[in-house]
Amino acid sequence: MARYYATVTTGLEEVAWDEVQEKAPGAVLQRLERGRVFFGTDQDVGGLLKLRSVENLHAYVGEFAGLGCDRESLELIQQHVRQMSLDEALALYQQVVGPLPDPSFRVTASRGGTHEFRSQEVAAAAGAGVVQRYGWRVDLTGYDVEVMVDVRQDTCLVGLRLSGETMSRRSRVEHAYASLKSTVAYCMIRLLGAGAGDVFCDPMCGAGTVLVERAAYGAVGRLLGGDRDEDMLAKARVNLAAAGAAADLFRWDARRLPLRKGTVDRVVCNLPWGRRAGSHLVNVHLYPGFVRSLAAVLKGGGKAALLTLEKHLLTRLINRHPWLELTGIVPISVGGLKPSIYLVTKAGGAGASDH
Repeated sequence: MARYYATVTTGLEEVAWDEVQEKAPGAVLQRLERGRVFFGTDQDVGGLLKLRSVENLHAYVGEFAGLGCDRESLELIQQHVRQMSLDEALALYQQVVGPLPDPSFRVTASRGGTHEFRSQEVAAAAGAGVVQRYGWRVDLTGYDVEVMVDVRQDTCLVGLRLSGETMSRRSRVEHAYASLKSTVAYCMIRLLGAGAGDVFCDPMCGAGTVLVERAAYGAVGRLLGGDRDEDMLAKARVNLAAAGAAADLFRWDARRLPLRKGTVDRVVCNLPWGRRAGSHLVNVHLYPGFVRSLAAVLKGGGKAALLTLEKHLLTRLINRHPWLELTGIVPISVGGLKPSIYLVTKAGGAGASDH
């Protein structure tokens, strides 16, 4: 059984593992830790590279502890890497790219904690270990193989990157400022679950990331998206077309959605956070109308996943609404900020479709 680790958006590790279990039956969880999922599976690499909750996929090479904060640890890194075998990891990578009889390589290093050395020095030390063991040629730009070395406090993890461009940027030709990562959009959809006959809506769709991910998730009854900015809708059309997906797009005000009451099964929305997009003052006027409109268009039993930094504002509005129940909060970390995904369900029963 081959060993892997996937990097994921911090806070969504369990969602990613759930997807791994679904798409690689028999996979064995080794551990979850902040931003990473370690597992083993006999699933072919090509199938694993289709995981949509994962940022990057790596073949696991090895890890060791006992690093200090002084520069002497660089020699220890070099020694340990020299003793590690990359053979199995390279064999997995060659399933993706084909034979590499005399590969060039580079080391990409990251570091967390207090040390007297920098990430670049970690990369140089690990790279020296690879050269000593394998004699591979270093090429920082045209490399065949990328060895990943991650130092966190006193531990060091070594892997070989299997994915190409980060998997969070897939299916997006046109980009928008503060666009949601594809992986986060997928995880929000997965948190809600989805049915083939669902009416699914993103009321503030921007460049269409959520809509593209819902189309890829599986069959859907109707896919709806809207935005007040026509330029964003134009980007969404391009991205949907590039992904081979179809959706009905509208220019609208999310505070007054022009949809029939009680007709939408699922809503996923990346609300303005008031930091990179919009402002708190704008959100104070936007959020109340949006929550009222959300409550109106959702079916009884319908669900929503809402991403925001405006935690107190959104929580207060949901708790004040008689038909909406806050069923879960999933804190995540994105670009140094710490928003949360709010999971909301509309009450079923008589009258629940009326605002």
